[in-house]
Amino acid sequence: MRPDAQRFGLVVIDPVRAFTDPAGVIGQIYPDQFGAILETVERLASFAAVQAGPKVWVTSLYAPGQFSGGDLDHPLAQLCTDAVGADCAWDPRLLPPADALVVTKTSMDADSASAFVDATEAMVGNVDAVLITGFWLSACVAATAASCAQRLAGRVPVVVPLSLAATRLGLYDPADDHPADVDVTTKLERLRRGGVVVCDAPAAWRSELSHT
Repeated sequence: MRPDAQRFGLVVIDPVRAFTDPAGVIGQIYPDQFGAILETVERLASFAAVQAGPKVWVTSLYAPGQFSGGDLDHPLAQLCTDAVGADCAWDPRLLPPADALVVTKTSMDADSASAFVDATEAMVGNVDAVLITGFWLSACVAATAASCAQRLAGRVPVVVPLSLAATRLGLYDPADDHPADVDVTTKLERLRRGGVVVCDAPAAWRSELSHT
């Protein structure tokens, strides 16, 4: 290993068709807003392929109506409600590697799953930083990063590298009609205040940390 090499704990949130595929359930609602997601899938796949540290792949299994206010006729009423359905299928470019632990979450925050807590606790002392990556940036990625940063504070840095996490294009645009709690700029500001290291790329986390 090179003297300057860094060992990361890699967490990949929701690399499944519902969140990465323009033909999936959300893509059918926002068909022209997956550009950043598709680019991020490619970068994340390349990055993950060369990582030797511990890895956790997180998928979701939700209740019907969980993200539609109970309205079962809403397009998102069945979001990730069928573990073997097409939308819960892994993105073929981000299949869990053989050495990854697979965790299923039932809320936006993967930290609500005891297996995820155990896996990230085991990273303490064995990695330089825990990277929270995947989809979507201002929802499940942000929720998980915030909880991890609070729980792991002072023991290991929790990092969100923006090159490896993404959401639909409209959520980057303050003029887009979306709830404030999923606005990317707003969410990233909250993450920083909560102790999450937000940086452009994994290699930049130490520099970003030194400026916080």
